[in-house]
Amino acid sequence: MKNRGMILVTGLVLLTAVSLLAVTAARGTGLAYRQASNLEDEFQALAGARRAEADARTWLMSRPDIERETDCIQNCLLPPAVHSAGTLPYNPAYESAAWWDLHGHRAGTNPVSGVTVEQESADNNASLWVMEEIHFETMQAGASETAVGAVAYYRVISRGTGKRSRSVVLTETLLARPWQGDYTAGSFPATAGTADFCAQFSLETPCGSVAWRRLR
Repeated sequence: MKNRGMILVTGLVLLTAVSLLAVTAARGTGLAYRQASNLEDEFQALAGARRAEADARTWLMSRPDIERETDCIQNCLLPPAVHSAGTLPYNPAYESAAWWDLHGHRAGTNPVSGVTVEQESADNNASLWVMEEIHFETMQAGASETAVGAVAYYRVISRGTGKRSRSVVLTETLLARPWQGDYTAGSFPATAGTADFCAQFSLETPCGSVAWRRLR
């Protein structure tokens, strides 16, 4: 009888241990799945922010000289969809989703007319950007480069959202854009990015992305 009792107790102990291992493994699997899902959601949000950023860049490089008032420093005529310095909230990255829906420009659309200019994709409605001109300076063009009268700097805040509304990524990009020169404006939507536009200028002329960081 004692042997049978020991066998029964041993079996119960082993069964309990196996059950605990199974529960722990199930919890670990569930945690790993949630972590993978959160990571995938974050990647989608980041991709949306980068897409909005690319749209803002190509839009800026496509604007003709006539849309930027010559040699003006304050209260200037700026390209449509570009804000003057200080007119955006101090930190638009932390504005509400409702604010972004009202003021942000959607990726894949013309920021003035709102007309879709690129093939609709799943993340279009979640990818938004805003832009402001933060500095403008005149330049002395060298004899060996494309003549450029000025260079302006722009801050672009881009917002991307994952499948869940709380999965939000925001980035900030500083762009340089030459103005008032003998060059060909880019296209929007871009057929070859902004590299062709910037290739028209010498290496000494600031053009394109100057700095980038993730805000959230």
